[in-house]
Amino acid sequence: MSKSEGFFLSSGAFKLLSFFDLFLYLSYETLIMSRKIIFYISASYLLLFSKVVNAQLIVRLFVHDSTDHPLQSVTCIANDSIHTYSGITDATGRTVLHLAHPGTYDLHLSLIGYQRIDTQLQVHKSEETFSYTLQASSKKLSEIIVRTTNISISHDAEKFIVHFVNPHFIQGRSIWDILKSSPLIQIDNQDNLSILDNNQVIIYINGKRQYVDIDALIELLKARPADDIQQLEIVPMPTAQYNAPAGSAVINIVMKKFNDYTKGYVNTRETFQSLLSESISAGLSHQKNKWSYSIDLSGSNLADKFISKSSLTSTSKKLAWNMQDTVTRKKFYNFTASFQVSYQAGENSQLSFSHFSAYTYEDPSYGNNVSWVRYTMNPFSSIDLTTFNRQEKIRFYRSSNVFEYNLNNSVKHQSLDMTIGYVYVWNYSMYQYHFQQFSNHILDSSARFLQELPRLNNTFFIRVQYSWLMGKNIHVDAVFQFTHAYSRTHSLWSDVSIDIPHAIDSLDVLYQFPEHIYETFVNFNIPFGKKFTASAGLRISHTDDDGKLYQASIYRKHYNNLVPIVQLNYHPSENHELSYSLESGVNRPSFWDNAPIFIYSSAKEIDQNSSHLENEIYFKSMISYTYRQKHVWILYNNYAYHALTGYQSYPEVDAKGNLVVSRTNLKFESLTYLYYSSNFSLFKGFWNLNPQVYIAYNISRGKDSTAFLNNRRLFSAVVANNQLTLSKSQSLYAEVDATLRTPAATAFIRYKRSDLYINLSLMKHWKKWDIQLSANDLANAERHQLTESIYRDPATYSNYQGYNLMPSFQIRISYRFGNQKIHAPGVNTQGLQGIEERL
Repeated sequence: MSKSEGFFLSSGAFKLLSFFDLFLYLSYETLIMSRKIIFYISASYLLLFSKVVNAQLIVRLFVHDSTDHPLQSVTCIANDSIHTYSGITDATGRTVLHLAHPGTYDLHLSLIGYQRIDTQLQVHKSEETFSYTLQASSKKLSEIIVRTTNISISHDAEKFIVHFVNPHFIQGRSIWDILKSSPLIQIDNQDNLSILDNNQVIIYINGKRQYVDIDALIELLKARPADDIQQLEIVPMPTAQYNAPAGSAVINIVMKKFNDYTKGYVNTRETFQSLLSESISAGLSHQKNKWSYSIDLSGSNLADKFISKSSLTSTSKKLAWNMQDTVTRKKFYNFTASFQVSYQAGENSQLSFSHFSAYTYEDPSYGNNVSWVRYTMNPFSSIDLTTFNRQEKIRFYRSSNVFEYNLNNSVKHQSLDMTIGYVYVWNYSMYQYHFQQFSNHILDSSARFLQELPRLNNTFFIRVQYSWLMGKNIHVDAVFQFTHAYSRTHSLWSDVSIDIPHAIDSLDVLYQFPEHIYETFVNFNIPFGKKFTASAGLRISHTDDDGKLYQASIYRKHYNNLVPIVQLNYHPSENHELSYSLESGVNRPSFWDNAPIFIYSSAKEIDQNSSHLENEIYFKSMISYTYRQKHVWILYNNYAYHALTGYQSYPEVDAKGNLVVSRTNLKFESLTYLYYSSNFSLFKGFWNLNPQVYIAYNISRGKDSTAFLNNRRLFSAVVANNQLTLSKSQSLYAEVDATLRTPAATAFIRYKRSDLYINLSLMKHWKKWDIQLSANDLANAERHQLTESIYRDPATYSNYQGYNLMPSFQIRISYRFGNQKIHAPGVNTQGLQGIEERL
């Protein structure tokens, strides 16, 4: 989903936002301070917060029936009117809740076929165990009308929590499958991930950030089974407790926690979409006494074939051409490895170490971009056809090592988290270009060029976080973080048209980019009674950059940034939750956006960087309402002053008729977004429906050389995720996902047609085996989509169309082993059958 897919904003409100952002900008410039002052503020924060607390309590629940047999799949929900915690009992009748503070909680236990329990839970110690007995219902199971839904949604402070009530909703599927069908999360057919149209998403697993390349992380999530997911935490505007860049969003995947176990999985995926892709993955985790280990391995051969067509007409230049690109790409030895080990050093302290590696190999004989252009009007020369072939050679390696220390002392009311990490990235890319020009179908000229891009990046960071309880109710988080990064790219162009290659000196450049970032965060979470909570945070950062080109600095060296965040939450009753969030800050163009590097996309299209880009000031606000942990309404606005364009960049036609695309700043861009999601259980649980609907309005206005741009569009989408229980006795399930989206617009792009995406999957569980058959994008929606670009010259227009040749078909086979499910002897089989009736 692009940045243009948003909400309606009236012109009066628009002027108000523009004025307010101008006020924020002036305030920001007024508050610019030196590096020393920020350092003193950071030191003061750390000194002030050295005696603080926010301890997590561990509560273990054991649920059994009147014969003391454990009950599986009991829904357990604890609520303190502000926070909601949930769990589902396993085969031993146990689950674990991690509560934020001691006190009284409302506890709800329910299972179809048994009488529900609604009671109060008194928690005083750091670790406690409670036992409950569910009495069988007087009704026969056949008389019970099942209304079980797959998920429930609650809002806790800054995050939305998706609770998975129905275990069959996640069993046999991958974590990536679960993300695709979860509310607030959008994933397109190209695996682009976003939250409320924000594609800067940081992934956490069990509260720990994953320092992983996003493509490699997606492959890991596709491989890892979702059976052990307890809940998803979706954070559109993260506060100080999250290690995430300003303006980003966070997804925290919370896994179920077991004691004294060994479990693992092996799965394989075969995907066919014109070409065959293969993947095999395996994972093993173990916990015993104070030690726990986890390792995940994944290897794949990925292949795809992509067609793009475009046409350009400029009557003022008397130029017109049609172009078609065929991109064939195969990546061999795509290997990822993840390893984590944790040691419980004491009752309140834990040490952990995590390592991740990813390696990708792409050979030039397998990565081809074949392009041809046929001129229908060309006054510049007698050329009537140009062909282009780009072969890619890629070597990519990424490694991250992170050490964490956590201290949680519920007696002394102190909490300390310390993280030290190092990330190393090495990337070698080589592009071979072969141009041929024809006159009347006779070869007129030929040229070959070679571009080499060896790149190196080293990043070191240290983060210290204190949390405490100020007084009786005020929770405070304070963070200091230092980051050092060094990047270097050597771009070498050579002319290989003749037998002896020679370098093109004017394009032989060396980029150097050392960077130091000093950041401090503070966040206050203040409850006013049991119904209202306010959260206020501030991020202050100072950055030293020294981006050099030809040993000369081309980048602003020192700058500061302030990011205020305000969040309000109101819970008038158990069924109603209201929240308001506000965030403002500055997005700066990176060094690589300004460095003059360019790549030929095809025969007539050139991607190049801009020589100068300005900072973007953004202002995000969100109002949400949740009813009965089921219906969610969100009104969201993202307003950016001097907005930076992304893939929808500024197009121009040069004197030779080439299409040159580069990033630029707009005057402003505003996206307003009205969103609704819910879930329903129909026909006694046979059909579970999770609908999502949004209406969006986007405005893009240009400035200076792009002042001609005034792109406005109202559009909408309907998403229906359907899970069907075909046979409970045979453990056979189906899923149908359908998305209908009207034409959108953003920056210099307009979509001409509506999109219809249809995905189908069939899942079968048999003992420890899971089989999933999938068919994605059955309508091949992108083949019917047409994109129009907006030019300064009204006599110039172009269309673009890009698509895969056919839908994607996949088979996924997974095998799980170990003792993650313990079957107790003598369990009443009729009782277990009653549990199954709920599902």
